[in-house]
Amino acid sequence: MRKWMLTVCAIAPVTGAQANCEKSPVDQLSFFLPYASTNFAAINAGATSPGSGQYNLTPEGEQGCPNHFIVEDSPARDKYPEFWEVKFDSAETGTGDEVALSLIKTFSPVLTAAGYQEKPYVNPGDDPNTYNMEWDGPSDTWVTVDTFVEDDKPGKIFYEIKVAHNVK
Repeated sequence: MRKWMLTVCAIAPVTGAQANCEKSPVDQLSFFLPYASTNFAAINAGATSPGSGQYNLTPEGEQGCPNHFIVEDSPARDKYPEFWEVKFDSAETGTGDEVALSLIKTFSPVLTAAGYQEKPYVNPGDDPNTYNMEWDGPSDTWVTVDTFVEDDKPGKIFYEIKVAHNVK
C-alpha cells in the first residue's frame, strides 16, 4: 500500500507555515503516535469542508503550529483499505543517502519504543534523493517517511512524515 503513496507525496509542497513550526519532527511524530489507532478522533476538530476528506485539528492537536499538519481520511481503493493519516513536512541539508540514514537514526528509536518495526528503506531508482522508509506498528498503524527534492532549492532534501491507521 505505501508504495502507491510514494508517488503522491513526492510532489507535495512544503509551505511556509510548515517550514516554520518550532516543534522538532521527532516531537511532532511522538505526539501523534498515540492518536493513530483511533483515527486521531481526540484531536480532530471536524472537516475543513464537507466531503473534502481533510480535517482540522483541535488547538491541542496543532501543537502551536497552525496550518502545519494535514489530517486526511483516504477512502478504500482497489486492494487498499481506508486509512486515516496525519502528515507534515520538514527538510535537511545533505545528499539523499545522508538524509535517509539520519532520518532512520532519528526516528527509529522513538518508533521502536512505541512498538513499531522498521522495514528496509527503499530507493525506487528514479532519483538518488528519493527514499521511502516504513515502520509497521500496533493496531494497524504505520509510519512512512518519504524524501523528495525541489528543483528551486538545491542542497536540501525535503521529507514528508505520515502517521496513519488502516480502518478495518
